[in-house]
Amino acid sequence: TKKGQACKAIITYDGLMGTSKQSKYYDLLSADQLRAAVPNLGALDKCANTDWQRAITRTAFEQRHSVSISGGTSTSNYIASANYSNADGIVLNTGKEQLGLRFSGETKALDNKLDIKMGIQNVSTSRSLIDYGNFSYIYNSPPTFPVKNPDGSYYAYSDFNEANPVEHIQQTYFKNYEYLTLINGSVDYNLTDALKIGGQAAISRNNIQEHGFVPTFPLEGNVNQAGQAEINTNSYKTNLHINYDKSFGKSNLSLLGGYEYNDYLSNYFTARGQQYITPNVLDNNLGSGNTAFNQIGSNKDDYLLISYFARAAYNYDNRFYVTATIRRDGSSKTGDQYHWGTFPSFDIAYRF
Repeated sequence: TKKGQACKAIITYDGLMGTSKQSKYYDLLSADQLRAAVPNLGALDKCANTDWQRAITRTAFEQRHSVSISGGTSTSNYIASANYSNADGIVLNTGKEQLGLRFSGETKALDNKLDIKMGIQNVSTSRSLIDYGNFSYIYNSPPTFPVKNPDGSYYAYSDFNEANPVEHIQQTYFKNYEYLTLINGSVDYNLTDALKIGGQAAISRNNIQEHGFVPTFPLEGNVNQAGQAEINTNSYKTNLHINYDKSFGKSNLSLLGGYEYNDYLSNYFTARGQQYITPNVLDNNLGSGNTAFNQIGSNKDDYLLISYFARAAYNYDNRFYVTATIRRDGSSKTGDQYHWGTFPSFDIAYRF
């Protein structure tokens, strides 16, 4: 909703840098408290002292920057801006990075009878995600287990709902990318002081890409698996309208008529698989009963929504109101043939 003002160009900058961390933790037994409670831990005591809650978290750094330039004249204005943010997640291997670009402008011509507006926005977002199921491992893993072995490899263990949460979070890969573009414009012309005609158009294009990989973890008996998906959701919209607004005495009459055209398109493609194996061990793996699994899927959808609408509104002395509307909508969503519906409404109101 921001727009430039009739003045010389103004450049603004806004920035933020900070850190965040988890402020509260569950009160779980430390390694020493566990040893005191259970004197003979035996194989459960690996001579470590691990706080699993703190092992998967960190002090996260965040930065945000925004710069804009705006200006205009008595008949036009503009604003352009760029926004960048990058925030680490408090949990390891998580975070969000975003870049946004925006421009909007407006100009008037023909003795201010013609009003033209346009805008464009583009936002790119990337996210590093995790499987929330890893959090349950924190409360079941003994604090006497280490995060890593002396050689730097992760210490592996497995039991009912029990595994190394740091290893799982750091070794898995879940990425999400989103690219959103919005373009809009409008033209309005005042035929008279009371009568205006115009049109609007808008384009929305949204692309989402998802990537994931889970490796084989020692002692857990799982198979590696990976997946990828791409989702596109686009829409193209336009409308033509005519407005009549007239006041006479204590009465005000407002008339509106218009036509809308909406085209919605969507498609997606997914591919996932597991038990990735190399050709030189194919026969041995298949012989032992470990088979590869792959699945691919896709879908495409396109439908139109076309509408005709009209509205008449009258009020007297800003106290007595009468409004009537009617819409005629046709949708192709349920098949090749349009399905039409008519939706009228009427209301009377009195403001005491």
